[in-house]
Amino acid sequence: MRRGGSLGWWTFLLSLICVSSFVPGAYGQDESGCQLPLSLLGTWYRTNTGSPITFNHTAMLGHQLAAAGELFTEFTCEYSFEFQYVFAVRNVDASQVDAYFCWKLVRSTDMSFLLYPLTPTADNGSYIGERVVQRPKTDPVPPVAEVCSLHPDNVLPTMLYKWPSGIGDIDVTQIASSKTQCPNDLLASFDYIKDNSGCSSSDSELDFCKDRATAHVNYTTCGTKILFSEKGVLSCTAFFKYGVSTYAMLVNHDSQVNAPFRRFACMKITKHGDGQSAIVYPGDCSAANGSQELKLYITKTCVPEEDSGSNLMVMIIAVVVAVNVVALTLVFVGIFCKVRSEREKKKKSYITTDYDRGNQTGDIPTVDKGRNPRIPAILPPLEGQEVKKTPPPQDDDAGDDVIIKKNSDITISHM
Repeated sequence: MRRGGSLGWWTFLLSLICVSSFVPGAYGQDESGCQLPLSLLGTWYRTNTGSPITFNHTAMLGHQLAAAGELFTEFTCEYSFEFQYVFAVRNVDASQVDAYFCWKLVRSTDMSFLLYPLTPTADNGSYIGERVVQRPKTDPVPPVAEVCSLHPDNVLPTMLYKWPSGIGDIDVTQIASSKTQCPNDLLASFDYIKDNSGCSSSDSELDFCKDRATAHVNYTTCGTKILFSEKGVLSCTAFFKYGVSTYAMLVNHDSQVNAPFRRFACMKITKHGDGQSAIVYPGDCSAANGSQELKLYITKTCVPEEDSGSNLMVMIIAVVVAVNVVALTLVFVGIFCKVRSEREKKKKSYITTDYDRGNQTGDIPTVDKGRNPRIPAILPPLEGQEVKKTPPPQDDDAGDDVIIKKNSDITISHM
């Protein structure tokens, strides 16, 4: 009974751990708070504001939230769940309330994150800079399900780019070096028309096939500038689906950026029956003004490349199969050796050794190769040993006379 009771307690404790680990709103809601990931630490450029924000292990600095005539720039990380982080600002409105908002941060490259604001519009009327949920100061921290109630598929994200200095321009070389492949909708070469004017489609070229992670605009055939880039070279840093459209985030390789050009651009691609179109936003996908409209006509699609992920999977499967083959071979060899060893032991057991003589004199027993090894060898007696002669065995019926009668003749036969 004691043993069963102990097992029951362990089961109960494990259940509590599982519940606290996977139920939204329970994860990380204790006095220890949350720990932001190491990959997020440092200073970042947010594309929709153009200002720096800095993350340390437990807080965010630099983001601006205005409420009740005050500007707040420091926010503590209260808890996290599945890449969702709940931040809090304390003592709002004459220290009467606390405000909370939720960001989902998804790493796209070594130098960039997608930022999804997941807090609904509730309690947003008196706050500028972020949608928040506010609670009286005496209330506990609201659960994840309440603060992070929006689904990422229904939210247009913004971008964070690594910005170590926090001043001036970002290091475009580092950002571009951590590019990612552009979405499949852009893996082609296009003729384009910008804003229904400028060059004809036959004189223009936008190519994503030279480098599947980079856009190349040929300004020698058409001098009309697009994608807010003077040189016409931009790398993809992230892409995502929102509604029926695909969005690609681009970083401009220009060494210096001055108006009307931008360091970042967001390209919204929508397919139509006769092709596809793109709207290019300056800086961020939420930019309301200054966008460009492109009509895109595919001239060729990129030659398919072998999927490196598939190749890696094939290699892994090959290694696993090889290891299994080697393991099975070793098992069969072991079984074979064991069976052979058992057979050898059985064969050796048929060979009679010199039990008495060998034990007393140390002589090596010999076997007469001409006889059957199953029949024990008869060894000569040792010196001084009395020899007992044993008479040959006789049948129980030996000596009995059997009388056989045949044709009135009597014959005595000894069996």
